[in-house]
Amino acid sequence: MSHKKFIFFTLVALSIFLACKPRNQTDAQLKHTFGMTSVPRKNPPISCKNMGTDSHEGRYATALIDYITSKNPTTFTGNLSRKYICVQILQLDDLNASMDASSGTMRFFKRILHRLPGLETDAAKAATVAHELAHFTMSHHLANRESAPSGYDRKQEQVLRAQVDHLKEQLDAAKLSAINDFLTAENNEVSRTIDQVTGNSLLVKTMKSASFPKSILQAQKSFLEKPDLGNAENLLLEIDTWIVEADKYAGIHVTPLTPQQTRLIKSVLSRRESIREPNEDLNKKLWAAQEALETHRLPILQFQEQEADEVGFELFIRAGFDPDIFPQSFIHLAKAVRPSYECDPVSPLSPEPSRYREGISFNKVHPDICWRYWDTKYIERRKHASDYQPYITKKPILNLPALDQLRANLD
Repeated sequence: MSHKKFIFFTLVALSIFLACKPRNQTDAQLKHTFGMTSVPRKNPPISCKNMGTDSHEGRYATALIDYITSKNPTTFTGNLSRKYICVQILQLDDLNASMDASSGTMRFFKRILHRLPGLETDAAKAATVAHELAHFTMSHHLANRESAPSGYDRKQEQVLRAQVDHLKEQLDAAKLSAINDFLTAENNEVSRTIDQVTGNSLLVKTMKSASFPKSILQAQKSFLEKPDLGNAENLLLEIDTWIVEADKYAGIHVTPLTPQQTRLIKSVLSRRESIREPNEDLNKKLWAAQEALETHRLPILQFQEQEADEVGFELFIRAGFDPDIFPQSFIHLAKAVRPSYECDPVSPLSPEPSRYREGISFNKVHPDICWRYWDTKYIERRKHASDYQPYITKKPILNLPALDQLRANLD
């Protein structure tokens, strides 16, 4: 081999090595290991409820989750079983999805399930679903799952968390005082309103509910017997529910409420809103303390998002989807949210993109979109190439025939 050829191949090999090598030891500690797709739980998740699953979006999302979980049977077992996962569809046009890992509740803003440029296929939607499922299987809600890079300052986190907790206690005390004054004042509007609403036989008959007016009277009794914040908030919730319902029925039926009763209800609702935030200065301090805590915890939060990407990618591959779609979905989704978003062209020989770009990244909790593309397109796939190979066919899945009609309903 000539000297020039030797130098050329040496440079190529060095470039590949640098492209594969994480920027620092911290990143190296955060890389997913093939087959590590779940963290066992001693107890089942807290109970959750489906919402909107009878909609086109709900049926489609449910079918996609059913398919991915069925193709990863060793992950979705025991206390991580599919039966513990709920689907909730939010009738909003934002492009977002989330997972409450403590309850297994996966929430979708409905538009994210519709056809978007570059995100028309089941595989593209499955990338988002798999990422959210990984938050659940990796138990990202548990304190002992909060892995942090070396050098992370746990003591400072404790200080910041104590500040947040102290301000929350102060704000809770202020809320209780305001609510207590509101609910116990002599001849107060709440008591008069409850008396008039629950004593209105026509209204009670019209609403036809066995729990009305018993629940609101029981909530009032519990608060008077034990005026703590929990009982106070519960009474306010009953006021929200039943008095608003009464106001609604007043407009639908033959005026079961008198004009005086209606005025009382509107007055109570107006004042009830004002006492929920009784101390603006405390609110500002609490917001600032929570912001400081979240900023300090960014290395942990970013790790969890990276882990969800990498574990989600494995769930996605095992389900037989086209592996190129997963990283591409990050870029297409970013452009759907912000059409001006640009990701510098990256290739196996490119240097690692920045994990966070000030003024360009969508938020600090997630690594930058371009970095996420690079990580799942090159690092993860190359690192586990031999492991993934059996799952990658010559015709990887773009669309599932069984979902054709459900997908068409979203057009």
